[in-house]
Amino acid sequence: MHFPELPFLPSPSADELGDHYLGRLARLVHLRRELEEDLNALGVDLLDRAIASTLKDCEANGAGRSARALVRRTRLRGDGTR
Repeated sequence: MHFPELPFLPSPSADELGDHYLGRLARLVHLRRELEEDLNALGVDLLDRAIASTLKDCEANGAGRSARALVRRTRLRGDGTR
């Protein structure tokens, strides 16, 4: 089978990747905060896992400090208040 040649796409820079993952993290944290009361336990767990995974992506791409600060600023307290 013959595959057509694909155009060369430059790899994104580390800054671009870090920004991409920070944006994703901000969206997930926002969803977690806004939808917490509407989601069942499985939905909350799914979002928490996505946040943890995206936090690791941020750390791997040079945006760990900003990502941890974002999560700390929006962390929910144990009594469910923000």
